[in-house]
Amino acid sequence: MKKQLIELLSEFGYPVYLQGSMNDDDEYPPAFFTFWNFQTQEKYYNNKATREEWGFWVYFYSDDPELVDTM
Repeated sequence: MKKQLIELLSEFGYPVYLQGSMNDDDEYPPAFFTFWNFQTQEKYYNNKATREEWGFWVYFYSDDPELVDTM
């Protein structure tokens, strides 16, 4: 699921990072997305896992405030 989210966000043309994965030495790009998987739950039916429910927080950062507003 994380791979699918990264592919989807990449379609906007900006880098995508896992929240908190950049080091202090990394140079921040002028605009980028971050995401965090805050929850993944299996849903059960008849004592069997039948599906998963994923929850993500997605953030967009930029040094251009207007770009953030329009994104």
